Formats: sequence, C-alpha cells, structure tokens
Amino acid sequence: MAIKKIKKLFMEHKLKTIPVGVGNWPIKFNASSEQIKETKDWDVGGKYRLIIEVEQKSLSKNIIVRAGRVSNGFASEFEITKYKYLPEKDIMDMDDKEFGAYQNKVLG
Repeated sequence: MAIKKIKKLFMEHKLKTIPVGVGNWPIKFNASSEQIKETKDWDVGGKYRLIIEVEQKSLSKNIIVRAGRVSNGFASEFEITKYKYLPEKDIMDMDDKEFGAYQNKVLG
C-alpha cells in the first residue's frame, strides 16, 4: 500500500518539458565521466534521466523578445551539487513489485 502512495507522488509530479523555440533553447551542461560516472556507458543521442540538486550562483534580468513583443525575464546560473541516475525504465512504467525493489535500492 505504501508503494502505491509513493508511486502516486511521482505521478503527480511529472517531469516538465522545457519550452524550446523562438528566444528559448535547451538548457545544457557539461560533465566528465569522473563527475558522472554513468556517462561512459551512454550513447550519443540517447536520453537518460537524472535527478539533480543545483545551487543558484547568479540571477540577472534579461529582455525577452517573442513575436515582436518585449518582456522582462531573468537568467540564472547554477552549479549541480548532487545527482542521482534513474534506471532506464521509467518509474511510471514499473509495476508495484519493480517500483518497490527500486525504492528499496534508492532509499536503501
């Protein structure tokens, strides 16, 4: 029963897609295999899931121009301080037994 409740929390907090288009671009970061060991086994073009903890290092105002409209926004700089690699199988695709095993491994 507890596993279903925890899994429900994951369902309620789905990943947010970062908008990409005019004036927006994907958020990028660089990491060596010494920093994130798992990357040495990853394929270029593959998609992988990480949970990250970041520390905000700066915040600055910027001007955003979209479709001829000008608005004020903010730009931030972050440092990744911690990360956790998630298994290849999405949490939402796991059955309760698989999720329980994953939860025990992560919280272990």
